[in-house]
Amino acid sequence: MQTAYRVLQQHPQVLGSRIAMLGLSLSTSFTLKMAVYSQAIKPVEKAEMLLLFVSEQVGQLQCPLLLVVGEDDQNWPTYESAMDMKEMMEQAGNSHLLTVLSYPNAGHLIEPPYMPLSRASTFISVGSHKSVMALWGGETVAHSRAQEDAWRKTLVFLRENLYGGMNPVATLFCNL
Repeated sequence: MQTAYRVLQQHPQVLGSRIAMLGLSLSTSFTLKMAVYSQAIKPVEKAEMLLLFVSEQVGQLQCPLLLVVGEDDQNWPTYESAMDMKEMMEQAGNSHLLTVLSYPNAGHLIEPPYMPLSRASTFISVGSHKSVMALWGGETVAHSRAQEDAWRKTLVFLRENLYGGMNPVATLFCNL
């Protein structure tokens, strides 16, 4: 991820001091760790959109942080995790950097609008080669509305934190 960040930072069509990172589900842990520990990212250059992960170091973040959580997540205690992160940010004096979007009856994967809701999925475990079922939760209408609302608010969050009054020619969106 650090290599990808550096490539983007040096790309001639990218404003290198204004790059956002997105973490969805498990990838949030990597995004959060990079934001906290990476030497490639200076604190003033960070604008984060992180989903679904709690780390004891979250209070150290010195950048805007957006958490999007579904309260009917059957895979991870996302709402509770978001509240833990809120408490850590408050204790560190960084609560002004945190925005939490929480949606009742929405499931685990609050993706961009119009992605179909999948309440559960099965996959083959790499280690055991057995079929495993993952429950994601969510109700169709509530989850769809959460996707639309979260997308609108995410775009506003990125506009405010990446462009800060600038008139951008294009929006950079990175899903690392």
